[in-house]
Amino acid sequence: MIFNLKVLRGDILTFIYEVAPSKVKESSITHAYFEYYDYKDIIRSLHYLKERGYIEAKEIQSPLSPDKKDIFYTITADGMTVVEQTKKDDSVIITKED
Repeated sequence: MIFNLKVLRGDILTFIYEVAPSKVKESSITHAYFEYYDYKDIIRSLHYLKERGYIEAKEIQSPLSPDKKDIFYTITADGMTVVEQTKKDDSVIITKED
């Protein structure tokens, strides 16, 4: 299970990296991975990446619902170095697609 979380963290970080400099809505990330991973593991992985300084989270007022805020993520320079594999984190596995 731990190995799967390491891969999930790497996949999420790579996903955010690939759309940079755009921000990614949290629900887009959870929808992209919910068929393969438990929702709690996705959120836990986002929190890990944020705590390590690889991504930043920003709450933005939802334009569709005045009483709701959406969370958006962007990758940091530190997160980019992990994806580019110039920085190593044993808890994040970056997989290369051929």
